[in-house]
Amino acid sequence: MKKILLILSLLCVLSVNTKAQNLPISEELFRHIRINFITDWEYFRMQKNPILTYEETHTESGSWKRTVQVKGILPDTFHTNNYEPEIKVYRWEDIQKRNLYCEQVRNPFFYVIEKGDGLTAIRSNIWTDEILDTLHLNVYDSIFPYDNRFLVYHNEYEDPYKFIFYSGNVDWGEIGNNESIDGAGMIRGVQFGLEYATRMEQKMIDSLRKLRPEYPDYVYATADESFLSRGKILIAGHENNLSDYIEFIFYSDDSTKTKDKKGVYYEMRYLLPTNITSITERRMEKRKLTDEERKKILTTYLRKFRDMTIEMEIKEFEEMMERQDDEDE
Repeated sequence: MKKILLILSLLCVLSVNTKAQNLPISEELFRHIRINFITDWEYFRMQKNPILTYEETHTESGSWKRTVQVKGILPDTFHTNNYEPEIKVYRWEDIQKRNLYCEQVRNPFFYVIEKGDGLTAIRSNIWTDEILDTLHLNVYDSIFPYDNRFLVYHNEYEDPYKFIFYSGNVDWGEIGNNESIDGAGMIRGVQFGLEYATRMEQKMIDSLRKLRPEYPDYVYATADESFLSRGKILIAGHENNLSDYIEFIFYSDDSTKTKDKKGVYYEMRYLLPTNITSITERRMEKRKLTDEERKKILTTYLRKFRDMTIEMEIKEFEEMMERQDDEDE
């Protein structure tokens, strides 16, 4: 089967088949968030997919319309049916594990959306609703990595039509100018399962600036958990511009990530600009370290951000001690 990409412009007619069972929000709110999420997510995929030829125009009345010049997108037998992602919605504060250093992001109007892979279409009998067939589509998932978690702000009491996304493969709203690096990291990091963000003291930031002199105006925080690495993550961004750009950094010799042999370390940086024209601008960028840089990673505070579990670190330490004992003998 040809590569299939979901392109739906008739979002207003989507039916919500998935029930909000066992969710800590009302059925009505779930349906409302779900439909608006699908709108933003699909529109983002149309605009930001580098493979598509995208065109946006306006009608004579001034309202906008959008088209994508791609042939053979969906099988003919499914053209009249709905393609929908399977999602769950949670209040962010209900599922955060710990966030002692950035309480300001504990907001009851922040919601985490968890989406399954791809989309599922159901073809049914229009008279009896009998399900005749189903079809699951990947919709170019490989182009949009880490596509299963999103953060949205929605205050139904303030404005029932206002939805602002802050994390995930969607267009983002701006983070407030007063947001700290740990708070900004927690917000943008929802997409990557980031937890336990900790703000660094100024003397530690100064130390890191010396270790990374090419980034003299960066501020830093750390995170203990993420989907990116098995160890700690270094959160970094420009001191006065955290809303427009942030990045997550770690160091790895994992061959599955570096595509090099084990023992050869790379600096891994996931770059997250806010305003983009293509999804390729939000990406993992890797750089092979020199021997001098590798020694720095292994002997300075930066070793805390290696792609290693605690068990791996203990084993490495024990092996080092054994070698030291052998040399002493």
